[in-house]
Amino acid sequence: MTKFIIGTILLVCAAVCAGYFHYRKKPVNLLKLRDILNWIDEILPQIPKEEGVKLEVNILPNKESQDLLKHSDKYAYVAILQKIENDKNVVLRTKVFRAKSVDIDLESLKSGNIVVIPIE
Repeated sequence: MTKFIIGTILLVCAAVCAGYFHYRKKPVNLLKLRDILNWIDEILPQIPKEEGVKLEVNILPNKESQDLLKHSDKYAYVAILQKIENDKNVVLRTKVFRAKSVDIDLESLKSGNIVVIPIE
């Protein structure tokens, strides 16, 4: 009887895990600039403030994002938070956003252009 209960629990846990990973990998329909700004707001308090250092976020188009990833993902857009100090770029954080299309504010990504958001 205990083998049956343990087997059932394992089966339910496996189904929940499979559903979670399937849902997590599902891209959103539209990547909005607000999503990226929310991500910046979340991580900015964790970044130490340094005088004379500029921060910016670069959002890479889909083709360049695929080149950075280990696997091909036609819905991936990579956002890179970097600091610029003495003409050196240092990557602080990255995030992959998955979306089927982009908002009008990020329309230049479709043309293959990098979107740069300076942070003051």
